[in-house]
Amino acid sequence: MIKRSMPVWAIGVLLGGLLSGPALAKDEQVTSAWAASAPKVDGQAEDWAGFSRSVDKPSQVEYAVCNDGENLYVLFVFKTPRSLSTIGLKGITLFFSPEGKKDKDRGVRFIRRDVDADQLIAALEKQGQTLTEERKQELRTRKQYRLYDSYIVDGDDKVIAQAVGSGRSLPPVFRVGREGGAVVYEFRLPLSGREDHPAAIGTAPGRALKVGFEWGGMTPEIRARLASQVGSQATQAVNDSDSFDANYMAGDGNETRGSSASLASLMRGPKKHAFWIDLALSAPALQ
Repeated sequence: MIKRSMPVWAIGVLLGGLLSGPALAKDEQVTSAWAASAPKVDGQAEDWAGFSRSVDKPSQVEYAVCNDGENLYVLFVFKTPRSLSTIGLKGITLFFSPEGKKDKDRGVRFIRRDVDADQLIAALEKQGQTLTEERKQELRTRKQYRLYDSYIVDGDDKVIAQAVGSGRSLPPVFRVGREGGAVVYEFRLPLSGREDHPAAIGTAPGRALKVGFEWGGMTPEIRARLASQVGSQATQAVNDSDSFDANYMAGDGNETRGSSASLASLMRGPKKHAFWIDLALSAPALQ
């Protein structure tokens, strides 16, 4: 059989393709619809019937965005339980940065918690509310409350401050509900505010920005529990396969077979979801 050499030009094309690799996917381009009537933030999607929805393909989350002159409104619809991950424990964080930049220096984390009366009182006072003793006693007549809280966080997920309102600007707020078998998250965030209002996005109608969404993944409690489970399963994985050590040392790519495969899956823990969009805010139509 005659072996033919590859032409130089073909080698160049092949190497060029290998070196360049697949093109990076661009973030979704989304235009925020103008909200002539602001959606009621109640965890229900009825107010969003006239707005188009986009889809984040990896998580299968549907979302819609609109704004008025004061606030940005976001709808999130989780179609599958798996896509929620650990949102109930960690909440969901929205990041806002200038157009073209994925800056996570500051975001707003929204989290829903079940608390007792004293925890609720402490949270309300931390938000700046003044509660009379009579009001506190009234709150203590119930054992449990559902608290919808929001915090300003940095890129390391550390809490900077409570997310509260300032002046005329309303505080960030969210609610959780259901749409058939789906879970609905609905958010409202102020577009702008005074300089001492860190919870405001810091923009205005008609402008563009990057918006990031992040939720799920590990928590300290889950990490501690997994550490205990991983220790016991690692021992079992070694005992289950006489060739485990040999395969691992040889690096034949089979070190995660059988019991070790379930061990690797366990160590990964709950999935963390994150995506960004390029958002163009709408401005009111000229009269």
